[in-house]
Amino acid sequence: MKIIDHSTYVDEQGNISFSDRVRGTLKNGLSWYPEMQSQRTVIAHLARVLDNKFTLLRNIFLPEIGVQIPMVLVGPPGVRVLLSSPLRGIFRAKEETWLVHDSKGGFKQANPNLISRVLLLSRAVDTYLKQRGFGLPEIESVVVLSNPGIHVDTVRPAARVILLDAIERFAATLLQAPIVLNGEDIKNISFMMSHPGESIADPELAGTIEQEDLVDLYEFDEFLEKQTPSVIEPTRIVQTADRATDALTRLSRTVSFDRRQWLILGAMIVLNVIIIIAFILIVLTSA
Repeated sequence: MKIIDHSTYVDEQGNISFSDRVRGTLKNGLSWYPEMQSQRTVIAHLARVLDNKFTLLRNIFLPEIGVQIPMVLVGPPGVRVLLSSPLRGIFRAKEETWLVHDSKGGFKQANPNLISRVLLLSRAVDTYLKQRGFGLPEIESVVVLSNPGIHVDTVRPAARVILLDAIERFAATLLQAPIVLNGEDIKNISFMMSHPGESIADPELAGTIEQEDLVDLYEFDEFLEKQTPSVIEPTRIVQTADRATDALTRLSRTVSFDRRQWLILGAMIVLNVIIIIAFILIVLTSA
């Protein structure tokens, strides 16, 4: 499976260092890192089954619509928008509603509504492609739940819901599904979504998509078996404290966090300062 990854704060090996994790959390919220790890788990399972006829676009931003799409899978069976989540617990997907089991034994509305969210993302992709003259008969919406500690009751959900142990079966069905797009269609759609604002009619750009943009950077099977801890570079840690402080100031003007979220962010910044001080003491002691 080919991958076009526009994720931020991710290195060339697909890892997120501690400092980048802090920066990403400050910019995108506490759910950002778990969701990134959830995406990586889903991609790992898909890559085990799907061949290079399929292209997965990760965290593609569509500026004209103002939406970031977590994952878009383009292949011979068509286009599918995937929304992964690390949620755990007991849920119910009924038509366009997403419910969570409460302490009273019933179900109540869950926030966020994963079904509604993935449907909106699919409509955004459909609109984007139609604006470029590429109408598709249907874009399938898929919610993928990567945490094994989740149970979902489904009652005619408006989007397909897939659990962790069913990801590879889902991928296998795509290999057997009727062909909707040929190789040129797949290349053009992938290019249009990964190069917003650029024309696919440019032969020089279109001809370089496979060489420059379709990459297999991650050894996904190895990731599933063993995750290598990130190495924190001292120079990056020293730079992070100032960046984190500036980011927190900007964030406070635009985002309303509750008290618990601010405390967690504050604790992360304090931890950075402690690491810097420890590093300086080690250097001075060694000298």
